[in-house]
Amino acid sequence: MLTPTDVSSHRDKYKALEASNKRFAFWHDVGVIALSALATALLGVAEMEGSPNCRNVIRTATLFITAMVTVFSACNQFFKFKEHGEAYGLARARLSRLLRRLQADSERTSLSAEEATELEDVLTSTELVEWSIWTRATIIAAATAGLVLLGVVGGCLWCVSR
Repeated sequence: MLTPTDVSSHRDKYKALEASNKRFAFWHDVGVIALSALATALLGVAEMEGSPNCRNVIRTATLFITAMVTVFSACNQFFKFKEHGEAYGLARARLSRLLRRLQADSERTSLSAEEATELEDVLTSTELVEWSIWTRATIIAAATAGLVLLGVVGGCLWCVSR
């Protein structure tokens, strides 16, 4: 039989997942915005720079930076940081309400059938995705490395063709 401690344990897990996803969503957005701003600034510098070779290098760098923005945005769609954070927050709030009801009746040591059903509903209402920070960072780094490799190969082919 499930106890209030079980509900509290689930609530704490959802709270940690909510915080982790919201934090990662924030820093992901900051990174995408910073890369976008850098690309815009580089395009401006490329127009002001006098040397054609320097202009080409800056434009090429800008091309790969904007490609990284696209990859990072795709990663956001894959991981759905913000959406998972919100779903975990709603589940945590529902579990907190259930726990308060249980704690109001201090003599009870287990959940009623209705409360157990409510707990099961909360637990099945969210897709529990526990991506560690290292898993996320590894996938994003692998995508970035792929882009860099593509850039190096493309740059070499461009130089050979000239």
